[in-house]
Order: sequence, then structure tokens, then C-alpha cells
Amino acid sequence: MPTVRFHAHGRTWDSEVPVGESILQASKKVGAPEGDACGGVCGCSTCHVYVKEGLALLSPAEEDEEDIMDKAFDVRANSRLGCQAKILKDGHLEIEVQVHEVRRRQDRRGLLWSVAFLLVFNAKYIFIATFNVIYRFTHASGATYPGTGSRLDSVLAPFLGGNLLNGYDYVFKMARPPGPDWLVTAASWGARLVYLFAWLGMAAAISRISKAWRAWKSEDRSAASVLDLLAVIALNGLVLQAFIFVALRIPLGPQYYFGTFALHVFFAWLGVDLLRRVRLAAVAGGFYAASCAFITLGVARELHYHGYDYVGWPTLRTATELTRALNAYEDTAAHTDIEFLDKYPQPLRTVRLLVPPVSGEPQRKSGGLFIHYAERDGKKLGLMIVTDLAGNPPPKGSRSIEITPLPRDWVPDPKTW
Repeated sequence: MPTVRFHAHGRTWDSEVPVGESILQASKKVGAPEGDACGGVCGCSTCHVYVKEGLALLSPAEEDEEDIMDKAFDVRANSRLGCQAKILKDGHLEIEVQVHEVRRRQDRRGLLWSVAFLLVFNAKYIFIATFNVIYRFTHASGATYPGTGSRLDSVLAPFLGGNLLNGYDYVFKMARPPGPDWLVTAASWGARLVYLFAWLGMAAAISRISKAWRAWKSEDRSAASVLDLLAVIALNGLVLQAFIFVALRIPLGPQYYFGTFALHVFFAWLGVDLLRRVRLAAVAGGFYAASCAFITLGVARELHYHGYDYVGWPTLRTATELTRALNAYEDTAAHTDIEFLDKYPQPLRTVRLLVPPVSGEPQRKSGGLFIHYAERDGKKLGLMIVTDLAGNPPPKGSRSIEITPLPRDWVPDPKTW
């Protein structure tokens, strides 16, 4: 049976392994400080070793390993990646582990200074956020959003925080991409694979807790990889998000919060890496990427040509049709009950600048204009129309807005938004 002796920190570790195991596996059996930040999948060079004796006993380096070694530090003729170098013959190997010395005292000092700066510059935010969370835990929520839902439901809300990473809402709330129904449906479900990726990543992160804990309790902190520590940090972030979501009573459902966005990106990456080990990453990741690309490009095209599909957001087409109807009048103001136009009249005025009245066509003075949505069977449609009030008072609840074309030298003023 092959024997392997590892050298690092002036110490040696002796390992006896069967033929077919890798140098990294041999090091883990005896606790030699060989890194595996990527989990031993040829994704980094932390398992870089120097084979001082027995190089001929190892499997030859393949293209993936050579690509990683091209980026590694201090590569020599006897350099190998421990995760890729398999022991194929009986014999003895002498391995020197490439140890990255860590100046812990300086690192701790730098970390403490960084934390101090963050606390100083974010003291006001931390103070307000802390007492806001405490207040919401100890007092009933108000009638406004997020609402008064179950706190138990809110605990689960962070697990559905991938709304920024999928395009499902865009298909059903903004604009439908062009294509047959089966294709749009398949793409909408494919985009939601990000939830599966994130959940798999959370499971993978949980599996790394014990390794990180053992390394923390032992003298040899290098026993845990950087990825193990990042996974534990991310899980702590997820728990903190759960506390905040409970305090705010965030409703259970796909969320659109930037606080969980970075965490779900990390967990999704862990999940895809887990699928790579069973050779499913390319299929699942490719389907997800293709679905998101189809939705993104398809929705962008529809919004560019037609605008939003649902009532409440004027489309480019309806805004153009409304502008042509307004061009028949010389009025400079109109009443409306459309909330969007009341808050943001600038888009309509921009379209009026781009679509001026036809030269030579006469304009008339109305008895008051009212802009509203067309209705059918008591239900509002997406079509905006203009009605001449003929001197009658505007409907109750409507407000007057300016409808003149924007000046060509107009510059947005946030004070007017």
C-alpha cells in the first residue's frame, strides 16, 4: 500500500492510503494542513503541493489542472494539485505542502480597525436600525406595509428571496415575451430554478458548519477552508435576515429585498457547485441561464415597442394614442384620476414633445378635459382616453395636471418628482 509523508511547519505527517486516492485525500486522513478552498474540485490552487519524491507514482496532470497551475504561485517542475494528483502505483511519496503563512496579529489588528471605521461611519444607521427592530418586536405593527401577518410565516420569508434573480414576475406583471405558450411557461419555470440552487446551497453551507467548528476549536485553523468560513458567515446573515423579517412582519412570498440578494447569489453559487459534482450543473445552469436570457430579452423587446401590459402603468402605445387625442385641443391642463399621470406627468409631456400636432390641423378649446381609463362592463382597461367635459365639473377625486409638451431644454428636477 502506498505511503505518503507530508512536510509543513517543520512537522511531518505519515499517511497510508490505497491506490487510487488523491494526495488531498491522504492529507485529510492525517490532518496535514493542505488547503481545499474549492472543496477539492479543481477550482483553486490552495491544495498546491511539491512532490519531493514519488512523482512517477502519480496520475499525469490533465488540462484543467494545468489551467489552474498557470495562475498558481511559485509553480515548480514538481508542483501538483493535491485534489487532482491520484496515487496509481505502490511506493513512497514525500510531499511538501505549500503553506501560506498568515500573520495573525497584523490581520486581527487590520480587522479591528476595519470594524471600528464601519461602526463610526455607520453609527447613526446602526442606532436607528437596532432600536427600530427592538420597537417592532415589542410593539404591534401599524396598518401600513409590511402589515400584521404571522411572525411565524415571516421566518420563512428569507428563503424566498430570489426574486431579483428570476424573471417570473416580469412575464406575468410587466410584459409577456413573444413566443408560444409552452416556451414562455417553460422559461418562467426555468427562471425559478434559482430557488432550488439557493436551497441546495443552504444545505451545502450547513454541512460545512461542523468542519468550521472543529477548526475553530483546534489549534490548526487551516483545517477549515475559506469557503467553509464564508458559508458559516452567510448562514449567520440569513439568520439575521430572518430576525429582521420577523420584526417587520415581511409577508411570506418571493421577496425583492437587496439585503438578501447577495446571500442568495452566494447560496445559489454553492448550489450550482454542488450540482457540478453530480454532473448536473451544466444542464441545470444552462436551462436557468437560457430561461433568464429569453425572458430578459423578450420582455425588453415588448416594453420597448408596447410598454407594460397591466392597468396602472401607461404603455408607450396608449401614451402615443392619448397624445394624438390631446393634440386636437389647445388646452394646457387637464384633470385625471390616473394615479401615475398625477404623480408623474413628465412622461406624457415628453411624448407630446415627440409627437407634435400635425401641421395645418386646427385645434379647439375644450370645456375642460378629463383623462381616464376606458372601461368595459365596469372594469378598467389599459387604454387611456380623453373626454371633453363640455363645461361640466370634473369627477370627484380627479386632479389637474399640466399637459403642455416639455421644453426642449428641460432638465429633470428631483424637487418636482
